[in-house]
Amino acid sequence: MNVGATGDPVLPASLQSLSPVTINGNAGLSVLNQYGTLTTNSDGSITFDGNGDQVPSLNLQNISGFTVTDTVIGNTGSGGGITISGNSNDIVVTNSTFSDVGYGVGVFQSGNVDPTNIGVINNTFSDITGPWPSASAVAFDGAGSSATPAAPNGENVVANNTVNDSSTDAALSGQDIMSFYEYGDGANNAQTLVYANSISGSYTPADGSHPPDTAINFEMSNGGTVAGNFVTGQSNAGIANDGSTNTNFIGNMVTDSTGDYAINTEGGISPTGAWTYNSADMTPQVAVNDPSSAARGWPPVYAPNGPPNDPGNTNSFDV
Repeated sequence: MNVGATGDPVLPASLQSLSPVTINGNAGLSVLNQYGTLTTNSDGSITFDGNGDQVPSLNLQNISGFTVTDTVIGNTGSGGGITISGNSNDIVVTNSTFSDVGYGVGVFQSGNVDPTNIGVINNTFSDITGPWPSASAVAFDGAGSSATPAAPNGENVVANNTVNDSSTDAALSGQDIMSFYEYGDGANNAQTLVYANSISGSYTPADGSHPPDTAINFEMSNGGTVAGNFVTGQSNAGIANDGSTNTNFIGNMVTDSTGDYAINTEGGISPTGAWTYNSADMTPQVAVNDPSSAARGWPPVYAPNGPPNDPGNTNSFDV
């Protein structure tokens, strides 16, 4: 299993404090020319290459067909690394390094519109400083049953990322390291694949308490697949389904954690989905009390360079 982000740029000896850059619409992307290499591809999509250097945190609003690669983002205070919001579709963040950031990559609804077809692939995250509630390495925060998608039939991918977390921010309490909250519900029928990520360490406030955080949590969301992830060193649950529907957990491993897997009703929603071949501390498959799992299937999992996207999807990547 190809876990980890081995191609990420190395952190500079001293991260600078750079003013964040807000870009609203593709026309504004030209501002990035001063921070790296901006290329318009033959299909009309745009790629920003940070050339391994530190760049400002980016607030991307109403952007489509855009890739960020080979960048370093850090020393943002409570601010995030890359924020994706509004009517944004088909954005990929890859081969980049995030350190000393309030949150890493945040995908947030705006005006009840959920961004879609988002890829967070092969990145490294460390020292997530918060404060709560926006303090995840990767966060998808949708509009729940009120949501409409930026594009229908989306396929989001969070894959091959490494999170080495050692945060001691006292404000952190119950923050999930990879959080999928009220996303993919309502009219947003997006599928979200969380695959082959490696997460070590847990949020620990300065007082040494163990808040109810989780490494990977689908919370009141819909249409997720969590497969082949490795989680270790959690003060609470490793991987959880809290009131999410049609969300499937396949072949994950949790070690050296206070809790392994958790499944709970939340917001009046009973979680549904399959739990298959998940293990903990090298023990056999972990049994999870979900009586509906036997009757549930799961969405297709595409390998790299596999079949083309499902008809109707508008993303530029296959997994």
